[in-house]
Amino acid sequence: MAGRKAGSPSRSEFIRKQLATKPEAKLSEINEAWKKAGQSGEITATLFYQVKSKLGTGKKRRGRPPGSGRGPGRPPRAAGSSSYLAIEQALDALIGAADSMGDTTLADSLRTARRTVSAKLV
Repeated sequence: MAGRKAGSPSRSEFIRKQLATKPEAKLSEINEAWKKAGQSGEITATLFYQVKSKLGTGKKRRGRPPGSGRGPGRPPRAAGSSSYLAIEQALDALIGAADSMGDTTLADSLRTARRTVSAKLV
């Protein structure tokens, strides 16, 4: 890779200065300005978009973040049966703990909750 001329800006510095004056500048416009400034070679797309990203001048995404699981008009996802099984197992452990402590009121309430969860599995 050829070194830069003494006193000339690095490619990254040049891109930053160009984007400071015109944030919506495209790669082709930046490369034209680079050549007009008497610099050799060209600015790669990778470098241009890395600098642009670090400056925060790139396009901003609108709407939900990727992977949020819901699009327009789609209902929320129902929990899978494995989630209900995990809740049922946790309730079994709590019922056992309440029984061992002798708290029948708590144990009965937990059994009611367990029946509700079991109904979801059927």
